[in-house]
Amino acid sequence: KFLMLISIIANQIIYFFSDKVAEDLHLWYKEHKQKAYLGFYLIAMVLELMMDLFFTARTTFNQLIAAGRRTYGGEKLSDLASWHEVVQTYVMQNALGNQLLDYAFPSTFLAPFLFEPLLGFILYHLGKLMVRSHVALSKYDAQSAVSWFWVNDLSRYADTILNLTIAVIFLAIHGGFNARAFGYLLGCHLYIYLFDHWMLLRAMPRARYNLMSVDSLAHMMMVIPNGIALVCLVFKANCKNMQEHPLGRLMPFETYCFVSMDLIRVLILAFVVHASIHMFIVYMILRYIRVDHKQQETAYAEL
Repeated sequence: KFLMLISIIANQIIYFFSDKVAEDLHLWYKEHKQKAYLGFYLIAMVLELMMDLFFTARTTFNQLIAAGRRTYGGEKLSDLASWHEVVQTYVMQNALGNQLLDYAFPSTFLAPFLFEPLLGFILYHLGKLMVRSHVALSKYDAQSAVSWFWVNDLSRYADTILNLTIAVIFLAIHGGFNARAFGYLLGCHLYIYLFDHWMLLRAMPRARYNLMSVDSLAHMMMVIPNGIALVCLVFKANCKNMQEHPLGRLMPFETYCFVSMDLIRVLILAFVVHASIHMFIVYMILRYIRVDHKQQETAYAEL
């Protein structure tokens, strides 16, 4: 419960500052402001997630050493030569998986989206009390006081990509967490879809989405979960016999083994190469399907 509270507060702080920075850019179109917000918010949340994972791994490692935990072969964790060997041990992966699962559900996958309708309900009733007790309010102010508090908000792109990124990280851990992680992701995103469907059609007073700039950026930002999925695959296959894997015959080599900083360089290289290819393909597809707006030459009187 404490972790869930901390996660909700951190998400709201990052949301507020990302929106504030995007607002201070004074962009001409609101869609461009939403585009800037999407980039700031998602990058900040992913960096926060990486820092949380690093400190969680470090704290978990110290706790396991203090408890005298050993590997499957009976070797102490403190006697292992590299961080790669430590992370590959079952006891470490199990501890990290439990910590990440607590962070994912319900702290990130569900809790913030349960908070949204609750906040809307509270603000609606506060606005109703204010309208009822202040007869001098204009019609516009009265309508604004009881309207839904988010209009044309496209932050859901960042929320769903972040949730998918967290779920993909489970691919780097042993497979016992995959079914639960992606099951929670599916169930929570089904709720998010139904809630957004109701909010857009029943609660929002107005909505205008006449540009695809935010949607195009979201396609580009999908490079984060897709790239992390490739990084997890490269990490899990490190120092393993590729021929034992069902897809091992497609690999141009039987095995590879990197340790310490060499492995980090390989993982970064895999992410950068994948990101470059992903963004190039998305750019070409969006450019191919884009329909340019043609200026109407017919006068209004001729219609």
